[in-house]
Amino acid sequence: MNTDNITSWAFGNTEKYRTRKQKTLEHGNTRKDTEGLLHWEVSGSILEAAVKVHKTLGRGFLEKVYAKAVAHELRKQGVRFELEKRLKVVYDQEVVGEYVADMDVEGKVLVEFKACEKLRVEHEAQLLNYLKATGRRVGLLLNFGGSKLESLRRVL
Repeated sequence: MNTDNITSWAFGNTEKYRTRKQKTLEHGNTRKDTEGLLHWEVSGSILEAAVKVHKTLGRGFLEKVYAKAVAHELRKQGVRFELEKRLKVVYDQEVVGEYVADMDVEGKVLVEFKACEKLRVEHEAQLLNYLKATGRRVGLLLNFGGSKLESLRRVL
């Protein structure tokens, strides 16, 4: 399987299992499948924290509750992050605005939290615009509003 083109996934009903050679993650990809992805280590840490939070809290809270819970899990893992980080939006080499990211992890991955029934096209468009405007390459969109965690990973 060529992993160069894998840029998104949603959590499904896959079961965890272990073999001698590889471990299947909850979203169905194996560590071997995802090793070549840009900033995979950081993205993986975020997704593992988000899964734990969703399994524990379930749905029904505000986005900030989930953001703080994921922050707590990342802190326990020793992962550096900033909540509500202000980033400059640059257009034609000029700062034209400011954007507040829900979470900036390791200065590599922008994370947007949602707590709605289902991710919509405009949520993805928002993430992509933030990545373009800030020059970041990797973004995660996490939705805690459904019965299962919904995630979308985008790479520019």
